[in-house]
This record gives sequence, structure tokens and C-alpha cells, in this order.
Amino acid sequence: MKKRIAALSLSLCLLFALFGCGGNVTPSGPPDTDGTGPAETPAPTVMASPGPPDGPEVDEPSGRPIPSWAYRAVVYEVNTRQYTPEGTFKAFSEHLPRLRAMGINTLWFMPIHPISEERRKGTLGSYYSIADYYGVNPEFGTKEDFRELVALCHEMGFAVMMDWVANHTGWDHPWVEENPDWYDRDANGNMFYPYDWSDIVQLDFSSPALRAEMINAMKYWVTEFNVDGFRCDYPGNIPADFWEEARRAITEHKHIYMMAEMGRDDSFLEYAFDSYFGWDLFDRLRPFTRGQGSPGQLHTLIQGYETMPDGSFPFNFLDNHDKNSWEGGLFRSFPPEAVPALTALLFTLPGMPMIYSGQENGSQQTLAFFEKDEIVWDAPESLYYEELITALARLKASHTVLFNGNAGGSYTPVETGSDRVFAFAREEGGMNTTVFANLSGETQAFDRLTFVQTETVGTTLILRGNAETPVMDRTPAVRLDTLSELEPWGYIILTESHIE
Repeated sequence: MKKRIAALSLSLCLLFALFGCGGNVTPSGPPDTDGTGPAETPAPTVMASPGPPDGPEVDEPSGRPIPSWAYRAVVYEVNTRQYTPEGTFKAFSEHLPRLRAMGINTLWFMPIHPISEERRKGTLGSYYSIADYYGVNPEFGTKEDFRELVALCHEMGFAVMMDWVANHTGWDHPWVEENPDWYDRDANGNMFYPYDWSDIVQLDFSSPALRAEMINAMKYWVTEFNVDGFRCDYPGNIPADFWEEARRAITEHKHIYMMAEMGRDDSFLEYAFDSYFGWDLFDRLRPFTRGQGSPGQLHTLIQGYETMPDGSFPFNFLDNHDKNSWEGGLFRSFPPEAVPALTALLFTLPGMPMIYSGQENGSQQTLAFFEKDEIVWDAPESLYYEELITALARLKASHTVLFNGNAGGSYTPVETGSDRVFAFAREEGGMNTTVFANLSGETQAFDRLTFVQTETVGTTLILRGNAETPVMDRTPAVRLDTLSELEPWGYIILTESHIE
């Protein structure tokens, strides 16, 4: 696809302009008094509040227009319950200036809906056991609190994504009694749940009425609260044509970003979703940091992104609520010494980067999923990565080659001669950024270097770090022919300078 990236100066790239993200929108109406659906009388038309920062101008894929902000997005997953002692929207809002200063510009909130009590796990239950798609969990506050939070986020230049759980409801959701034909049945004709998810019950999307009501519920949060997108939980168990139908219906009101919590499936990325969950990258990086695999295997995976449907790109992470609560989190998934270099890769590889709550604190906590388990922000044993994430987010914002999807640069492997150094170049419009990461505990020597532009003899070193010092002092310039080794767990990011 031919790109039409609007010209941006370096200074403009560093700004996150607060432009509106749409015109008037017409809500489907407030929920009925029982909270199960929209009222028949529509609410008055409302003006959309200011939205997230504009992004570059890019040819849109056919059938699913993508909001421009998604091409520059750096996502932060918000675990509202564990974020503050209060565990409320209002308490979380006090952290917005800090997150904005870090360069975060997109917030993904884990499910905000009321949690079912029947068959509840633990004391507080799972966010993903939904009792009311139109309601707000009273733990977190009220609908008005959430509306005010979204408006404040938009004023500060954040996009806001909701976690949407369409595959199942809790057992005391009103639909269980009122619309039992909306639920799937086992061989004995009984409602059931998959895996060990005993606190939820499986929906059946062969029902046209269920599809229509689920789409109404999604539209409600876009038209009434002006949210900017959805991270969709376990969407692969639902037919892709439902998500396509939902995307078309919501796009009538607003262009949104849609992310699928599933592995790559191009049939879902054609018209329904913009991104898939980057488990494949996570699963390749984890053994590589333990001395297994080769750079070539990583390159093959990433070069495969070129065959994805137009405009789609992966949603990459090193930690998230599932990895944290059920697998021990970032510092158990990877050697702690590797985390600075991996974080550098997260922001420079193709795809949208995501940071989980507490990751910037170097949090080594494994947060309880069904209980209150507040993040300890200033634990003395914590490793602090806020400075690193801030530097990388600024780097991404100021270098168009690192933008997401079609707005970013091409990807080319760089050969170093070391099977422990992963290196690549991103190029777009004459700009080149090259990244080296030594994902091992031993110094790695380079015995050969082949760059995209072999005539380049000088570069500017814009960021460097290792396990001891995640962010090192920047060096004005370095000659490629003097770059001969990289310290244990070290990384360097180079940008091409002009050639005399």
C-alpha cells in the first residue's frame, strides 16, 4: 500500500495535540431501570469531548477505517482494583499526569462492569464475569465517575479503550433467566462454561437477538461515554462475522480501534480487528533470553507481519494481567537482567507496545486476581523502569519509522555474526533507525555487519542501556566500523546521521 504520511517535523512529533476525534454522536439511550438494555426513548444528541492525539495520515484499509491516533499509540493496561488503596476511577485519575509525562497516550481499562455474585471466585470475583453490560462496578465508582474520567483523559490527550467480554456472562446476568435461548448448551442440554471458568456461562452467537443486543451494548459506551476502542476478550470463540457486524455498526458513530485477545488469524483482521495479541513474539523472546533459538527465527516471525491484511499490526507486550497473575509476571517470564533490552525492543519493533500496571515501577508482584492486592509503588526491592519507558516513548513519538502499522517503517534484519544478538533496521522516507540487543549474559563480539545502507559510515546513538543501567548517557555519534561488541544484556538504538 502506498503510504501518505503527513509531513511532521521532529518538534511536532514530540507533541501530542489535543484535537477532537469526531463530531456529534447520537446515543442509543440510557439503560432500562433494570440495567439490561437501552431505553426505547433515545437520549439527546451529545457533542463528543476532545479526543486523543492525532496521528499521521495513512491510507485506510478497506472496510474498517482506523482512527489516526492508533498509529502513534503507546498503550497502558489499567488494573483499577489494584492501582490505588481506594481502587476507584477518581483515585486512578490522580496518576494521569504521571502517565502522560511518561509518554503514555492510550489507556486500556480492564472490565469496568458489575461482577456476578453467583459462583463468584474469591471475595471480589473476576472482572470477566459480567453481570450487566450497561453498568459500572460499584467498587470503582459510578457511571458519572467513568464519564468524567473519559472526558479528563481526552482533555489530556489520552485515548480510552474498554475491555469487552462478549463470549460469556456471569451466572446471575439477567439474560440467564430472561433469554435462556441466548446461551450455548452441552450434549445434555445444559448451560455450561469452558475450561475451569466456573463463574461464567457460555453465550451462543447463532442467536440474531443476542448479536443485536451485544452490539447495542458496545455502541452505548461509544455514544454515551465517547470511548475510543475495545480490547475484546476471547473473541476467537465467536464467529468473525459478528465482530465485522459490530465494527460496521460502531463505525457509523465513530472510528474506533479494535484489538483481539487471540493469536494471529487473518480472517479476523480483514474487517473486524486492527490488531491481534502478540503471544507469538512473547513466546519467541522468552526462550531466546535463555539461550535457545536464533535471531533468524525472530526475523521470520516479524517479516511475516508483511502478509497481514491491510492496516493490521500486532499488539505487543512483556506483561499483562494474565501473565502477571497466573504465570508470575515479567521477572519470572524473563531473566530480570533482560528486561531493559526487551523493553527497548517492545518500543522499536513493528506493532503497538503495551505496558501493564506497575511495569514502570519494575514491580515484581504477582497480583491476586479475585482479591484486593494493591500495587506497592515504592517497594525498596523494586527495579525502576519509568525513566526507560519515558525515553522510549519519546523516541517512538519523534521517529516516524517507529510508528505503528502502515505509518511505520519497513523491517530489515541486520546480521551481526552473533547468535545471541538480535538486530534490525526500520526505514521510511530516507530515515533509518537500527537496533541491537544482546539477549545474553555474555559480551557479544561482532565479526561482520551488513546494514541496509552499507555506505552509511556515521550514526547518532540516541539510546543505550544494559542490566546495570537501563538508560545510559547518550553519545553524540558513533562510527559503525568501530562498533565491535555489546556488553551483557546491552542494547543500542542508532539513528542515521547525514553523511558528509
